[in-house]
Amino acid sequence: SYQYLRKPAWQYAPGPKRLPMIGNAFDVPAHRPWVKFLSWSRIYGDLVYLRIFGRHVLVLHSVEAVTDLFEKRFEMCADRPQRAMANLCGYGRTMILRKQDDETKRSRRLLQGQLNARAISAYAHIQENEARALARNLLHRSDDFRKLIRRSLFFFILAWIAYGYEVKEEDDHLVPIAEQAMNNLSKAVAPNRYWVDSIPSRALLRGLRPLLCDLISPRFVSFLAGFPGAGFQREAAACKKVLEQFIYGPFSKVKADMATGSVLASYASNLLSNSSGTLRPEDEDLYAWTAGEIFGDDPQTISITSSFILAMVLFPEVQRNAQAEIDSVAGVSKLPFFSDRGALPYVNVVVKEAMRWNPVISTVLASILVGRTTRKDDIYRGYLVSVGTLVMANVWGITYDDQVYPQPYTFKLERYLNTSEPCLDPRTTIVSVVFLSQPPLSWLILLIGLALCVGR
Repeated sequence: SYQYLRKPAWQYAPGPKRLPMIGNAFDVPAHRPWVKFLSWSRIYGDLVYLRIFGRHVLVLHSVEAVTDLFEKRFEMCADRPQRAMANLCGYGRTMILRKQDDETKRSRRLLQGQLNARAISAYAHIQENEARALARNLLHRSDDFRKLIRRSLFFFILAWIAYGYEVKEEDDHLVPIAEQAMNNLSKAVAPNRYWVDSIPSRALLRGLRPLLCDLISPRFVSFLAGFPGAGFQREAAACKKVLEQFIYGPFSKVKADMATGSVLASYASNLLSNSSGTLRPEDEDLYAWTAGEIFGDDPQTISITSSFILAMVLFPEVQRNAQAEIDSVAGVSKLPFFSDRGALPYVNVVVKEAMRWNPVISTVLASILVGRTTRKDDIYRGYLVSVGTLVMANVWGITYDDQVYPQPYTFKLERYLNTSEPCLDPRTTIVSVVFLSQPPLSWLILLIGLALCVGR
C-alpha cells in the first residue's frame, strides 16, 4: 500500500484533476475527444497527462514532442497497446497494432525498400490517369462522390501498387471483402465496444500470482465463449475468416499469374521475383501481410480528397482562383501533370490549408485510439513517463494550435503567403506526426492523396 500511495520522486506532466480510482475516465468525451485534449493543452501545455482507471496516458500536442518521443526515443516508446478483440479477429499482425519485434522490423524494411521515393515516382502515370478518370466521373456522378473517390484512390491505385490488380468498375469480388475487412478493423479498435477489451493485459498484471495471469490467457477467453454475452467470440471468428480471405486471396492470385507468366509488376510480384532460392513459408506469409497493409490503408486517402472537395464547395472564390491558375498553366480543356506542380503556387497553398483546416480524421482516430506504449520508465522535460504509459499524438490539436496557425478555425491562405514569416507547412506537420506515430505506409497514403488533390 505504501508503494502505491507514496508520492513519486518525479512528477508526471500536468493535466486535469483526477478522481480516486477512476482518474479522468469521465473527463474524456466519447465524441471528438481530440477537441477536449486541445482545450487542455491550452491550459497545461503540449504535454497533457491523464490517468484512466489506473492507466497512464500522455497526449502530445507539438511536432517537437512527437519527434522527441516517437523518433529520438523510439526504443523507449516503440510498442503498440494491445487490444483483445482486435487480436482475436487476427488484426494483431497488422503494423498499426503489432509490437516492435523482429517481424515488425522486417515488415518495415520490406515496405520501405519497395515503396521508397524512387519507387513511388514510377507510379506517377497511374496516379495521373486515375485523377483524370476520377474528375470525369465526378462530373457525371457527383452525388456518389465518396464511392467514386474510394474506387479511384483506393481500389484502383493501391490495388495496382500492391498486386498489379485492376479492380473492375462493378461487382468486383475483392471489393466487398476488402471493405468488410477494413470495417471490421474499425470496430475492433473502437473503445468500449467490446467488454473483452476491459480484461487487463498480462503486462498490467506483471508481478501478480501466475494463477491470475492464467485467467486472462487465450484459453480462458475461449472458455468464456460459451457464456451469455460472449458473442464477441463468434464475431471474432467471422472477422478473422474475412481478414484471411483479404490477406491471402489476392496474394495467391499474384502467385498464380506469375506461374502463367501473365503477372503485372507490383509490390507482391517484385518481392516474389526478388526472392532467391526456395521461399520459406514464413517469408511468403510475411509478404502477403505487408501487401495487405498497402491495399488496406484506404481511409486516409479518401479523407484527404474529401477534405479538399469540402473546402472547394464551402469557399467558391478559392475554387475559382485555383481553377484560373490551372487553366493558365495546363489550358482550359486539360488537367495538370505532376511536372506542373511548381507552376501552381496558389493550388499548392490551397492543398496545404485544406489539409490543416480539416485534417485526416482516420489519422486523428488512429493516433488517439492506437498510439504507442512505453517499454520502461523515462524522464522527459523533467517529467516521469512511466512504463506502460499510452502515448498519443493529437494530430488535430497540432494543426489547430493558434500559436502556430493564428485563427485556426478560418480557412486562410494568407498564412502561407507571408514571405517574411510564413506558417509551418501543415503537410510537413501532418506527415511528421503520421510517419512517426503510424506505420510507414501512412506516408505513401498521404503522398498519393496529396498528389491527386493537386492533379484535379
